[in-house]
Amino acid sequence: MSRTFQALPLRRALRGAMMLEVLISILLLSLGILGIVALQTTMGSNLSDARYRAEAALLGEQLIGTMWGDIPNLGAYQINQIDLGNPPAVDCTSYTTTTTSNTALSSWLGTQNASPPDPGTVFGLLPNGRASVSVIADPNSPDNGLVSITLCWQGPKEDPNTWHQYSTATQIKV
Repeated sequence: MSRTFQALPLRRALRGAMMLEVLISILLLSLGILGIVALQTTMGSNLSDARYRAEAALLGEQLIGTMWGDIPNLGAYQINQIDLGNPPAVDCTSYTTTTTSNTALSSWLGTQNASPPDPGTVFGLLPNGRASVSVIADPNSPDNGLVSITLCWQGPKEDPNTWHQYSTATQIKV
């Protein structure tokens, strides 16, 4: 009875191969999980940016609707007026957050740093919100009734020098 154990040296050579395969599999799985976590973080950031952009668009259109209902007082809606050149000169950091005597514009802006925030207002919906409303109210000008609204905000966890901006323009004529 002779037995040959020729497979024994091969077994010793492959002894750590299965462990190595398992470790490589765990490494690849870990990289995949880290990639999904990074994707989730980026997606959350983009989602909040899209939310604020939608809020700014809604606020801009809301003020335009209010202005259409108050055409005789169009000039009273100006705040932080910007140069309406092409393209308009916009500097969000220079906007002041002052209020105005126009009650419709004041209620649209809301109260800065109100606790709780004013719902449905620039200061209530946009973090560190700023606004500029420019109106050309000159009956002799071909641009009479040109309205430009620019809203700026900073994300809650963003660099203080990073500003997001939404601008809309229309011409309101009778």
